[in-house]
Amino acid sequence: MTLNQEFINMIDSLADPRLKGLTQALSSSPSPVSLRLNSRCFPSSVSPSLPSRPVPWNHRGFILDDGAGRPQFTWDPMMHAGAYYVQEAASMIHGHILATLLARRPDPLAPVALLDACAAPGGKTTAAVDVLPQGSAVVANEWDFRRAEILRENLAKWGRGISTIVTRGDTRRLRRLSSVFDVVIADVPCSGEGMFRKDPAAVTQWSPRLVVECRGRQEEIIENLWQTLKPGGWLIYSTCTFNRTEDEDMIEWIISYFDAEPVEIPVDPSWGIVGAIADPAAPGGGSLPVMRFLPGVTPTEGLFVAVLRKPGDSEGSQRRERPSKPTKSKPQHAPREVEEWLAKRPDGSSLSLLVTETEGKPSDVWAIEEHWVPLRDALLREADVIAPGLHVATIKGKSVMPAAPLAFSQWLAPGAFPRVDLDYDAAVAFLQRGVPALSPDVPLGFVLLTYRGMPLGFVKNLGNRANSLYPAEWRILSTHAPASQVSLFDVDSAH
Repeated sequence: MTLNQEFINMIDSLADPRLKGLTQALSSSPSPVSLRLNSRCFPSSVSPSLPSRPVPWNHRGFILDDGAGRPQFTWDPMMHAGAYYVQEAASMIHGHILATLLARRPDPLAPVALLDACAAPGGKTTAAVDVLPQGSAVVANEWDFRRAEILRENLAKWGRGISTIVTRGDTRRLRRLSSVFDVVIADVPCSGEGMFRKDPAAVTQWSPRLVVECRGRQEEIIENLWQTLKPGGWLIYSTCTFNRTEDEDMIEWIISYFDAEPVEIPVDPSWGIVGAIADPAAPGGGSLPVMRFLPGVTPTEGLFVAVLRKPGDSEGSQRRERPSKPTKSKPQHAPREVEEWLAKRPDGSSLSLLVTETEGKPSDVWAIEEHWVPLRDALLREADVIAPGLHVATIKGKSVMPAAPLAFSQWLAPGAFPRVDLDYDAAVAFLQRGVPALSPDVPLGFVLLTYRGMPLGFVKNLGNRANSLYPAEWRILSTHAPASQVSLFDVDSAH
């Protein structure tokens, strides 16, 4: 890879000895491959069967050895079952950050409301879901229409028992939700310097002008999001850049403009994460408590992360609610069978079911924990909500069918549907286009197909044939199947 000379000059101008080998690492070393396991599917003792090493800052993360190559993840049914997420190792730090912050609260187990404002494709959101206390809520937002659909799929397949709402659009619409969230994650659009190895287009697109344009957009996004944060709440800001303009300078702007308080997150020195880069024009600086991941120093791509606290007392603050207005959907009673598909809450709380309409007729049923209904309804008023909770069912006339996300959810009642476990070939065929032949002893009606005990999706068994309920947009579209089956694990799930 040939780097942009202006970029090389920018790195040299920072005059930080820790950056000495950065351009060499970006131009000549391979991009590492890493993944994070889903505890919904695996016990903590499981690791990939391929040569790998743990991610130091995330006990569920693994970095595959360079010699292992990049597996054809598309052809692994376990990935489609949400058993793991292919994620850049540096981004897994968000789980460590969030866990550290939550542990500092007077009641670490109290539920929180979290907004991931630039969430697609979902890696940071699922990492956050992994550490949130039971009863918490996550709002995942994405501006781009196509990426928002990918985000919705990835969150559905992660399947944890957390109230999750997916929205789409500009952060300007979210700022109307004043003082709502305990934590806001903002992995803001940036000039992409840290992704040069993974995205050759980022190399050709980079310019000093792009850096300035991104900085302006970042200020706009943070100004919108700061309004949504409760007093005492935390903003987790990140970019995949190396320049100070979008990183340290941006953090200093947030501190100055919003009177924000920088928050230090302890890291083990052995992890190789470095701190702030001093401004060459102001020697002696660089004391901000930030984290930088540098290729060649950490086994990752580039990432910059900082945490800021909004002034005020979160324990004593009161959330300001707008007057109640009707949601976009008329109140409807959910079909009885839908309630039977959902597990009883271990804490005795209840799920609220929302029936949405298409062309004036009931079309979908969504579930969320009862105490997050005001948040859901506020988002329905103010934002473009594409998933107002767990998608439980689809209604077509008098037919009520389980929706695909229900298959993965921890809210699914254990005995709600008969299960049929598929072998590798049948699982791949189902994920591509087809429905496997079911044995005569499989009950008629809705059946949950699994692979190695992990859910894949629903079919409706009609006896002589079965109809797939797997979403067309989730199917494997590639026709270049590998010569042998793809399997990254030697053990079955904990189901």
